[in-house]
Amino acid sequence: MDTIKEMRKALRKCITDWKHDDCHPPNHIREDGMGKEVARVDVWCGGFQDCHNPVTVGWRAQHGNRVDHGIVLTADYADKEAAITEAKRLADAALEKLR
Repeated sequence: MDTIKEMRKALRKCITDWKHDDCHPPNHIREDGMGKEVARVDVWCGGFQDCHNPVTVGWRAQHGNRVDHGIVLTADYADKEAAITEAKRLADAALEKLR
C-alpha cells in the first residue's frame, strides 16, 4: 500500500507538456501524471468574447488548493498566438512558484 502512495506522489510531480483540449478553437492545458489539470491557457475567457479573435487570453495555474491566474491583452502582442505564448509563460512561472 505504501508503494502505491509513493508512486502516486511521484506521478503528481510529473507535469505534461502543453497540449490542446477538445474545444475549437482549442485551449491549452498541462496535467500532472495522474491526469489532473494543473495549468490552463483559455481563449474563451468564460465564453464572453469571440474566441477566434479574443481581446484577452486567460491563464491559470493550480497546485493543491493554491491558485494563481491572470489575463493577457491580445492587443499588446503581434497576434493571438503571441498572446497565447505569453500566457503559457506566465502560467508556467506561476506553477513553478506554487510548487
